[in-house]
Amino acid sequence: MPIGQGLTLKTESDVEQKLIMPLLTDAPLLSIPTVAVHTKEYLAPAALDKAAGKLSGYFPDYSVWLRGVPVMIVEAKAPDVAPEEVIAKPASTHGI
Repeated sequence: MPIGQGLTLKTESDVEQKLIMPLLTDAPLLSIPTVAVHTKEYLAPAALDKAAGKLSGYFPDYSVWLRGVPVMIVEAKAPDVAPEEVIAKPASTHGI
């Protein structure tokens, strides 16, 4: 069955809980251990961010950690939000 087939996705929360979390953690998909998947966890600005004048961090929808380091950041959007709307905005408006 294709990913997401048969799901009713109306809100960003639906996308997060019904699509993204299973995609990240279920076999035979990505099979990332759930202990490595963090939700809405604060990420402090890195040294590179601080050097660029960005002093605050943000809360991504999902972050995947390996050996204490975030290796993947996932931001979910509601199904009615066009990708172009998000991509066209500066990263700072998304908290990144």
